[in-house]
Amino acid sequence: MELPEHGEFLKPSIVVNDPATKKARLLVQTYPRSQELTSYVVNSPWKASPDTRMTELLHATGVRLGLVTNGEHWMLVDAPKGETPVTPRGMRRCGWKNTSHFGHSAPCCRPDDSSEWRTTKPSKPC
Repeated sequence: MELPEHGEFLKPSIVVNDPATKKARLLVQTYPRSQELTSYVVNSPWKASPDTRMTELLHATGVRLGLVTNGEHWMLVDAPKGETPVTPRGMRRCGWKNTSHFGHSAPCCRPDDSSEWRTTKPSKPC
């Protein structure tokens, strides 16, 4: 997506398509680890943050969901057509814990606010 007023061209790093319809369902944009997801992108003429850029890209493409990451922090951006975009709390990088009772490994994550949400029992550390 070209933004001539900002001297920028926005394009996702990865596009996840619906297998049945082949339409884009999720756009993913990756940034260097040093890039904060809510601060403007360094060395860019358009002083907009990665979450703002993803919102613009989602609106322009008609795709509802976007994922922005710097490898340490992850942010899901929900931009429903005709509505105000919703950006839930970002997540820190998840570790993977072998959870044999599920038959596979499962993420062990905490939201950025360090609350107690996780896939294991709160009494067990991740």
